[in-house]
Amino acid sequence: MATTKRATGAKVAEQIPRPDTSATSASTPLTAYSSESGRTYRLDTLIGKGGFGEVYLATPTPQDGLPDRVCIKITSRLSGWLREAYFAELLSREPRALKVLDRFAEVDGRNMRYCIALEYAVHGDLSAWLARKGAQSERFARRARCAASRTGTASRPDAVQRFRLRRRAAQDRRLRHRDPPAQ
Repeated sequence: MATTKRATGAKVAEQIPRPDTSATSASTPLTAYSSESGRTYRLDTLIGKGGFGEVYLATPTPQDGLPDRVCIKITSRLSGWLREAYFAELLSREPRALKVLDRFAEVDGRNMRYCIALEYAVHGDLSAWLARKGAQSERFARRARCAASRTGTASRPDAVQRFRLRRRAAQDRRLRHRDPPAQ
């Protein structure tokens, strides 16, 4: 963050302007810059907004082996960002989980924006799949799980198993929250 000195000698943070999101500035694309990887992500489309923050479909520059399109999850809350990064790390060896491509924080005026770049799920999320296929029986889910075990796609049980055990313990204690607590 750039700083300047006032006549009193106190350091004051300079305001870093954030692009205006109104219709009048449609020619100025929103971006997020990763000081970790040196990439700039052009935020093309807002595809979701919720308790965590906002999710954008983005284009990375330079690409350097990344897909053409990625998702950027942006929040202003450090605790939520740390939890997301923690569970992403736990699931990093699970082949069916979305891969985290980059994690970074950037200054937005006087505030911080915490960002996570993820693979873009081209076919949608679980709710989109259920909308296409309809609700499935428990038997179907068990078969899919067994098939994954036999093919080796669930061959890394340590971190994933700990995650599932924590989730079950939270459910047993009747904790209701979208993100299980990190312990």
